[in-house]
Amino acid sequence: MFRSKNPAFEIQYRFYPFELDASLPKQGINKMERYSSKFGPERMKQMIPYMEQIAKKEGINMKYGGLVANTIDSHRLIDLASDNERQEPVLEALFKAYFEDNKNIGDLDVLADAGAAGGLDREKVVEFLKTDERRGKVEEEIRSAYRKRITGVPNFTIEGRYQLGGAQEPEAFLEIFESIAAKRAAQPPSNPVDACVRGDPNSAC
Repeated sequence: MFRSKNPAFEIQYRFYPFELDASLPKQGINKMERYSSKFGPERMKQMIPYMEQIAKKEGINMKYGGLVANTIDSHRLIDLASDNERQEPVLEALFKAYFEDNKNIGDLDVLADAGAAGGLDREKVVEFLKTDERRGKVEEEIRSAYRKRITGVPNFTIEGRYQLGGAQEPEAFLEIFESIAAKRAAQPPSNPVDACVRGDPNSAC
């Protein structure tokens, strides 16, 4: 759980799991072949330069080599990181490994390195990943998303009521936060704004 640094809002947010394709193997398959079969070669020729350009504006050196793999273990790791409020740095390490370094995030060593980069004990992460600990919890949270008819990522659920899907401009969030803040200003003090974010590195609560 993280708190916003913006003094205008007190916002807590947490990342939740989602799988776009649970059938993928941990050892991974060729990323470009997978995307081409899903979107078509011609569309990929248009999508890749566009996505690389958008990512570059945000300081992300996105690449499309390597493998796409099952992400269940990465979600278990992210859930583990939440215990010590290390979700965000672990996620950043995972995203860099996948989007920039073309590493297989289904691989135990890659996951352990990401955990260590995010501030977790690498040896403990390795031992954790060798078990099925938290798998049931993660899978239930994924099923919960499906029951709520969430079909893609990123997806943002705010206060359990407001939902934004796909890439959004900051103004879309600001409008919701300001609406909530205005309503609360006329009411007795309550809890902080509560938001959750679902994501799967194999796409881009």
